[in-house]
Amino acid sequence: MVNERHEGGGIPFALPEEYYAPLELDFKADPHLLVFGGPRTGKTSVLRTVLRGIRTQYTVAEAVVIVADFRDRLRGILEPERELAFATSPDELRTVVADAVTSIRKRLGQDWHGPDLFIVVDDYDAMPPGADELQPLVDLLGYGKQIGLRFVAAGTDAMTANPIVTALREAPAVRLTGEVLPGTAPGGRPGLPAVGEAEYRGETVRVPWHQNLGEPA
Repeated sequence: MVNERHEGGGIPFALPEEYYAPLELDFKADPHLLVFGGPRTGKTSVLRTVLRGIRTQYTVAEAVVIVADFRDRLRGILEPERELAFATSPDELRTVVADAVTSIRKRLGQDWHGPDLFIVVDDYDAMPPGADELQPLVDLLGYGKQIGLRFVAAGTDAMTANPIVTALREAPAVRLTGEVLPGTAPGGRPGLPAVGEAEYRGETVRVPWHQNLGEPA
């Protein structure tokens, strides 16, 4: 089945407090996104929203994805043909990134044709700054718009020590506050909210809490 692309390619991800219309992530205008939050505030849930949005708003010919998820909590969201790689270890990620950098570097200064490449990283703060397998991407991130490179990472404030996050200090950021609205997550387990609050571009927004069975968000 071929998905029709949403006009403008925007990915709905949150609601403003006024509930007028969903806020959308426009990766053509802002190719990168950082998600900050403490434990169990919904960081992985925001990444699930992004991945589901890629699946529904882009055809496979328009966007492909590399996922770095050492805790294996984002598996099964994307179609196999869209998911170029799913790295669950540093060694896997190092190889995948090296191949991706070699390929996408060829787009620099070229009139290229092909899908956007999304690199989605969960728990980025768990990667030691001195041994960052994503480091080869640093020099390419500034050309994200021109070469179709999209970088999305979630983690605690500790990930600001990573060179990539430093390079992306002007990128849009979602900051999960830890405040939640009344409700429970799927399965009815108390204490897991269905909707959490975040700060985005100076506004308080409400983000959905997507959860895999048995997994924290």
